[in-house]
Amino acid sequence: MIPDLLPILIMGDRKAILASANAIHRLLGQLKPADFARFDEFVRQSYSEWRARREPWYSMNPKDVGHLASLGEMSVSLLGIASCHTNGYVREAAVRELGKTETGAELPFLIIRANDWVPEIRSSARNLLLNRIRLDYIHHVVAWLPVALRLGKMSRDDHSAIVEAVRALFSSPDVRETLHEGFESQDQFVRRFCFELAMNSTGADRLSVLQRAFGQSDIQVRKAAIHKLRAIPPSSRSKGILIQAKSDNCAAVRREALQIFAEHYPDEAAQEFQSALLDTNSAVREEAQYYFQKKSTVDLRAYYSGTLQDSNGQGLCAAVAGLGETGLPKDSQLLERLLHDQSSRVRAAALHAIGKLGADAYFEKFVLALDDASSKVTREALIVLSKKPNSVGGQRLWEIYERCRYPHGRRGALFLLARINKWDSITFLVQSLTDQNDSFVDLSRRYISRWFARYNRSFATPTPEQISRLRNVLSRCNLLLSSGTQRQLDSLLEKF
Repeated sequence: MIPDLLPILIMGDRKAILASANAIHRLLGQLKPADFARFDEFVRQSYSEWRARREPWYSMNPKDVGHLASLGEMSVSLLGIASCHTNGYVREAAVRELGKTETGAELPFLIIRANDWVPEIRSSARNLLLNRIRLDYIHHVVAWLPVALRLGKMSRDDHSAIVEAVRALFSSPDVRETLHEGFESQDQFVRRFCFELAMNSTGADRLSVLQRAFGQSDIQVRKAAIHKLRAIPPSSRSKGILIQAKSDNCAAVRREALQIFAEHYPDEAAQEFQSALLDTNSAVREEAQYYFQKKSTVDLRAYYSGTLQDSNGQGLCAAVAGLGETGLPKDSQLLERLLHDQSSRVRAAALHAIGKLGADAYFEKFVLALDDASSKVTREALIVLSKKPNSVGGQRLWEIYERCRYPHGRRGALFLLARINKWDSITFLVQSLTDQNDSFVDLSRRYISRWFARYNRSFATPTPEQISRLRNVLSRCNLLLSSGTQRQLDSLLEKF
């Protein structure tokens, strides 16, 4: 709508100009601060369609900018759009006029132009902007902080002076309350910026800031907070925050919280690390396992073996995973019963652990898991079977593909068929084109294309039996192959 109103500002009568200016001003007023990060790009893209239908605005000259500046409070919006004009002289004039305004409404446009592709315009906008980053202008700077912070991500020029000026302004003790208000900002750049500055301060409220940080849904804020907590001397209050961090849903935060606990409260650390042995995340478990390996106070294999009997749910999954990480091949016997557990998570964990302890003795269990109702279980089976697909055999995999009750199992069987020896593989892949499900046919075609792309990686010569099977399949499925694929296969078979 705005592009259609702009020509009226240049060619319309006084009444039409005021009406158009008012409409444009109201429309821009509906934009959120973060929207201005893409405003310049949006306006410039629109110019590709402007010349034919909006010629008056497209062809405006710097003198017209002065006309726009005379329209009262609405002029800032109009000058802001003019500052995105394709004509550099128009942009320069618009920036100059914006510099005469100090209502705060000019800030987003000056920030945008501080990244202009013309150095002179960049410099002018930067100077005007730096003059406005001051204490008495703080409430305006706060409003447009989402745009200003994104300027630091731009690579056209070095904007560190602007970003550092903003940091210096918000680091002042006089704006601490304003800084804390930024913790609740809807913009993640603003939230992270405000937390970073507040956590780096040496004020008495630093612990309160950290506590608020751990209540944030933003993982990056919580990660930054746990780094800062390490440097704070132990106290009852910091310990409470550390205990809160130890239960964080981010594994990286929990892991560092454990490390801090060992540093600050070594006499109490053993209990915390023992709880972490049953953490759902492998990195946190490994941290706890490493702690006890150094202390030699806990037999990890015995601990996990014993915990299997008394755990359920997530605790059982963690105990299974822990045994897979610390046990011996013979411990797979303890996990075998769990391959039939009602919980798919437990079945998947058991397969994963057995795969790490030694899958050879349970290879058939992995094959049967291709027909499991859970895709998680099938995925664990594929991890092991994909290392030895020929051990399953093409015919067995084809039978699984045909009879499997679940789509994820059929996809897994087709995945393995694409990885057996190449002359058996292409036969089964061509045969799979007879499937009634289009998604499986598409998958087969992709695997066939990959087969040709990787043909020269192996120089295996097909046996007469393999050639015979492939010819038989081609005679039955030739209408399902593209003419190009048919020709390629015929050409290959002529060599043998």
